[in-house]
Amino acid sequence: MMKLLVLVLVVGLAAWLFFGRSRKSGRGGPGSEGQPDPTQRQSGKNKGRASKPVQTMWVCAHCGVHLPKTEALTDPQGSAYCSDAHRLAGPRPS
Repeated sequence: MMKLLVLVLVVGLAAWLFFGRSRKSGRGGPGSEGQPDPTQRQSGKNKGRASKPVQTMWVCAHCGVHLPKTEALTDPQGSAYCSDAHRLAGPRPS
């Protein structure tokens, strides 16, 4: 009985290693023939629409929130802020 249990465990481990490595080696995965690369395909809800341009993100010097460069307020030193109140308050001390 013990020999049978060990044999089943060894066969299971060998099958797991074999099938796990074949998945990682790229056979049948994204980028294979007939499969689009996931970084280049569009999601179903965005098909046919023009994609928005990527925007640079800045961090508010006062609170640390991330916001698009187009929405950031700057002071004369070039620090970015999320609101006028935070711009007037200045950077938060470290």
